[in-house]
Amino acid sequence: YQRRVRGKSEKQPMDTDGPQQLERPAYHQDESFCGFDRFFVGVWKRALQWREFGGSFAHLRTSNTVVVIEEHISKDAQTRCLKWSFGRSLDPSLLLFGFVMRISPSSGEDAELEWQYKGTACYGRYYALTGLAVLTFCLRSSTVILHYRIVDANTVALCVTEVDKTGKSTIQYGNMYRLNATAYEQ
Repeated sequence: YQRRVRGKSEKQPMDTDGPQQLERPAYHQDESFCGFDRFFVGVWKRALQWREFGGSFAHLRTSNTVVVIEEHISKDAQTRCLKWSFGRSLDPSLLLFGFVMRISPSSGEDAELEWQYKGTACYGRYYALTGLAVLTFCLRSSTVILHYRIVDANTVALCVTEVDKTGKSTIQYGNMYRLNATAYEQ
């Protein structure tokens, strides 16, 4: 290819290999069950922007939530369980129980996800190839679909679409960042 330097053309050797790509480790894939079960265990800070879905995408609000995900005892050796809790701090008395998710292996390193939320059975799927978990909450008054995309060892991108029974819909988007629990409380 040619490169211009102060009005002159200069021939440069062509790089046939293309731009150098950094190897991207698959943080969500490890030697355990499917990777999903181990990756999400820990303390996270979730920051979301809420917008009206459609029209002018009007900003509705922001939210900052502490998410604590812990291993939970499974009755079956073929499944793993994660307990999800939510709150504004790490104080156990202020955390609200969300649900216990059962993780079952699927094809390859993918996983089927199941849990109950507010008395309703919910489901999801984890796609190991892309590090994406899709969670579906079909509730009595709304449907909520969450996409958790693993970005790196300490970051998850999150996109949520929610539609209630009146047809009002919102989109929520943001990130979850892994927290050092001892440093966070100081």
